[in-house]
Amino acid sequence: MDRNWYSIKAQAEGDGDSADVYIFDYIGGWDITARSFIEELKALHVGQINLHINSPGGYVFDGIAIQNSLKHHPANVTVFVDGLAASIASIIALAGDDIRIADNAYVMIHNPASIVWGEAKDMLKEAEVLSKIADGLAGDYSRQMGISLEEARALMDEETWYLGQEAVEAGFADSTFEGARAAASFDLNRIAAKAPADALARFSQPAPRTTPPAPEPEEVAVMPKPKSPKDNQVEPPVVEEPKPATETVENAVPVPAEETPVDVDAAVEAALAAERTRTAEINALSAQFGFAEDAEAFLKDGKSVEEFRAHILNKSPDEWRASLAITNPTTQPSEQDEADSSEGEAAVAKIKERRKARFGVN
Repeated sequence: MDRNWYSIKAQAEGDGDSADVYIFDYIGGWDITARSFIEELKALHVGQINLHINSPGGYVFDGIAIQNSLKHHPANVTVFVDGLAASIASIIALAGDDIRIADNAYVMIHNPASIVWGEAKDMLKEAEVLSKIADGLAGDYSRQMGISLEEARALMDEETWYLGQEAVEAGFADSTFEGARAAASFDLNRIAAKAPADALARFSQPAPRTTPPAPEPEEVAVMPKPKSPKDNQVEPPVVEEPKPATETVENAVPVPAEETPVDVDAAVEAALAAERTRTAEINALSAQFGFAEDAEAFLKDGKSVEEFRAHILNKSPDEWRASLAITNPTTQPSEQDEADSSEGEAAVAKIKERRKARFGVN
């Protein structure tokens, strides 16, 4: 089944029309961009939109575009933070005319992040861009929460978490509602450094099951007995008399401890799911940045995604330049280049001159 990070469903409600919109995973994941969301949103001709959010965030510009599309929609927008509105998902939440958060749900705000390759000037330029993006996000928070831009930036620098009523007191949300335990399927370690322990436990990925759980035993209601004055008296502890040994130590037969049965099918399925995820993420990094041979070796040796990411980040600038030249079709050598390369060093010099004139690099 194809995955999606949102769903939109229009329905009749009373005298007017309404629509329920759910954003429930990484925004912009699985090659589904904000464009698909906005196109479906524009097709809604309703007077009320109920936006439910349980998301750790995602792509910044997709989130900003979604927020603007909700703000400009003629419908009244009521936001329900059902589980988590973190990172850019918290910016989308600010599109609501009325923002409500479950009493056991969270909001998290922090600074935007990015990956860049290049020399020092490229790094400095990216830092400027990130700072400008952060100013824009801080502007949204400051207007909603009634604080200064500097105060908003300080909260983002600290990676600030709000639980239910705390979000209302901070001015982020308008009210709370009684929440249930929202389902979760994302890893907060990817987007957060200071997540509360309760949030980490709540939004961790549950282990997959291949067999249905055993039914819970029915509970029988027992009426409590009426208390008497005697019930309030503190009785002395009962000390049991030691029982006489029936066997000597030499004749005692040890009883093996009962072992907990292992769900082999569930363990195998969990291992296969983890391997599929590892393979997909390493291949995705390889497709984006190159180093296909390294990726193949890491997959074969069973190494983790984090080890592969650290490995390619430690590559030299020349290795990165060569890898990106291979993965970027605009930097592939032309047929004329390949023909000239067989003519020796003079031909190589000609290739470098043409590439410098075309791309500005040797």
